[in-house]
Amino acid sequence: MHNETRAPLTYDASANRDPDGDTDGLMALPGVVGTAHGECAALPCIKVLVVQKAPELIRRIPSAIEGYAVEVIETGEIKTFER
Repeated sequence: MHNETRAPLTYDASANRDPDGDTDGLMALPGVVGTAHGECAALPCIKVLVVQKAPELIRRIPSAIEGYAVEVIETGEIKTFER
């Protein structure tokens, strides 16, 4: 695991909002190819899929959203298959 410096926690779980609205901003970041809800250490979390775990991108992704931990996963490019 890299020693990653993450963006500070900027979301408040007490606001009782759905975190999906906050992932839209993540999708606007160059290098982010997707977001998903999942589990991290048996707890609900948000997964952010990135082409490459570049330090400058990691710094822009918060460590938590709405109180949910954020896990960054390097996936490479994601392409759709044609039918």
